[in-house]
Amino acid sequence: MTVQKAGPLPRRGLVALLAFLAGLLPAACSQASAPTQPSSQHISVLDTTGRIQIELATPHDADSSDDFVLIRRKYAVSYNRLLNVPNRASWNLNADLFGDVLWYGGNSITDTSLREAFIRVRYDDYKLTGYDRGHMVPSEERTLADEDRRSTFLLTNILPQPPKLNRQVWLELEFWCEAKCKNETTELFLIAGGILHELHERLSSVVAVLDSCFNINVVIERGQRLQHVSASTEVVAVVMPNINDHDTSS
Repeated sequence: MTVQKAGPLPRRGLVALLAFLAGLLPAACSQASAPTQPSSQHISVLDTTGRIQIELATPHDADSSDDFVLIRRKYAVSYNRLLNVPNRASWNLNADLFGDVLWYGGNSITDTSLREAFIRVRYDDYKLTGYDRGHMVPSEERTLADEDRRSTFLLTNILPQPPKLNRQVWLELEFWCEAKCKNETTELFLIAGGILHELHERLSSVVAVLDSCFNINVVIERGQRLQHVSASTEVVAVVMPNINDHDTSS
């Protein structure tokens, strides 16, 4: 897997990087204006203890009309009501967040916390499509409690990914993040999602298939927060085509 590192960034540069990538994300994100805080009708705070998940970035962009932000205990996600996929998710990761909760063996879960007017994606919308249900926030990173792990299977946290992406190079990146936290005195703040240039496919006429998936990792020392981001902060950013020909030997 090839990982591209952004060079040392001052705090303003980090915010600019997040804003730039937000401008590439699903739906009507072509505006040149800087991201603005979405209005209250576009935010559903499900758990106030999840505020750390948006320490470095709230997962929204310049056009809040397609951003429905759900702040959960263990991650935050912006759901796109037009494409029926998450725009992006943001979360914190450190060694203390790994436990011994076993794999959740059920199907992916329809998110009933969405407004009634939204289409609520079902497990069956992915069946026999050739696409995996690709987690943005990995379930392996939320293993302290059954509820935490199960929450990552909500379909508002899932994008269609071809098997070779989901099970190979994207999985390798998740392993890299896990090792970074467990083997070093660091923690990560992450934001991940999809990029859509032109709509070309919907699974079951519902779920949009995106062109690429991206992941940004901000690597800091344990216990540090936004005010500690400096010119020496390590930022790792990758964009992976959402196609089924990835080779993990590179």
